[in-house]
Amino acid sequence: MELDRNSAAELLGAYVLDALEAPEADAVERALVAFPDLRSEAARLSTTMGALASADAVAPESTVRDRVLDAVRRAPRPPAPPDDLVPLYRRQVAELADVLETVPERAWSRDTAAGWTIHELVAHLVGVEAYVASRLDLGDFTPPPAPSTTTWA
Repeated sequence: MELDRNSAAELLGAYVLDALEAPEADAVERALVAFPDLRSEAARLSTTMGALASADAVAPESTVRDRVLDAVRRAPRPPAPPDDLVPLYRRQVAELADVLETVPERAWSRDTAAGWTIHELVAHLVGVEAYVASRLDLGDFTPPPAPSTTTWA
């Protein structure tokens, strides 16, 4: 979904209120890049919304904090991660590497649903894997070597 300037301007109020569905919000964000003058209007509306939201704000009861903390303490805890998390992680990385080996050279520059090329998306995933590996104390994540026929831009 692409918006012209006027259509994007009409949606700015709903956008700053976070009242748009994801496709519309994404279209407005793309329009804010395409039409820089709308960014200042969005900022003005956001500031106005903040001022209106706090104009009649009332301090919560003193017991609200205690009630919230009590509810959090009573909430069930998530289960501990399984002991075999690291082998599962390594298997997932290997499976991704296997899938990437099937991508033809000419496809690396194709766009994905995320708006990135396959190459850009894989570069992002390598960054994610490096972060996960560091959090699991697996040392530095070294991506598998690219197939010899792939040209990395």
